[in-house]
Amino acid sequence: MILNKVFVSSFGNLKNYSQDFSLGVNVIKEENGFGKSTLATFIKCMFYGITDGKKSIAEN
Repeated sequence: MILNKVFVSSFGNLKNYSQDFSLGVNVIKEENGFGKSTLATFIKCMFYGITDGKKSIAEN
């Protein structure tokens, strides 16, 4: 699977953000607080869904 482009209308502190990707390794180099980790979380959520993050005692 190839991810060509991502558009985030509103997720965390990312608002109306678009990023094009090329083949190979893509580097996103921005200042702290820009939303790099938020973007990674957004992409993960789009592929695997959003979980509430709560685990049962048995799962812990």
